[in-house]
Amino acid sequence: MKIILGSNSKRRKELLDMLKIKYEIVVSDEDEVIDSNLSNLENCQNISLQKAINVKNKTKGDRIIITCDTIVQKNNKLYGKPKDRLDAINMLKMLSGTYHEVISCLTIIKIKANKEEIFKDAMIREVKEETGLTIKNPYLCGLYHWYKHSIHNIILVYKASEYEGVLHSSDEGEVYWINKEDFLKQPLATGMEYVWDIVHKQHQECIMSNMGEHKRGDLF
Repeated sequence: MKIILGSNSKRRKELLDMLKIKYEIVVSDEDEVIDSNLSNLENCQNISLQKAINVKNKTKGDRIIITCDTIVQKNNKLYGKPKDRLDAINMLKMLSGTYHEVISCLTIIKIKANKEEIFKDAMIREVKEETGLTIKNPYLCGLYHWYKHSIHNIILVYKASEYEGVLHSSDEGEVYWINKEDFLKQPLATGMEYVWDIVHKQHQECIMSNMGEHKRGDLF
């Protein structure tokens, strides 16, 4: 699978070169718009994501897209990418020798190009690639979704009780069996307890909402 760097930054190219991996460059031409209703971190995340989506729409085939964005703040003023050499010099003069905050966000998306593949077949293939198991007769048991930066994210939750093969880890990460009673005692990703509820109980849908610094899931 080819790797695409959505940036012409010399430093970002150097970082990939250090890893000795092959990649190509497709520069995003997405406008870097700052939303005053978002925090600096959220703006940085959103701009990085929009760059990745821009590059996705300009490329084809199986691919991994890497984009990044950096925001600098000093005295409640935000500094983005310099417009030209003179702007860069003036920015460095203003920031030199002062306290300022630097936020960098990274986006990595993996895209499979088989457009004829239905969701269920894609899920079976992904499980096979990442665990070595071929699951049988999976069925859709619910939806898990949330909104972020005006983007509606939806996860289809499938369940299966039959499989073939031997469990093994992959480049995607370590996988292993765990007792059902011990699962919820583990450090889980945000909202995983609601996914568990969908798989094992009567609820068929969960929508996540932001409650200040916390997230809440409503089950239906």
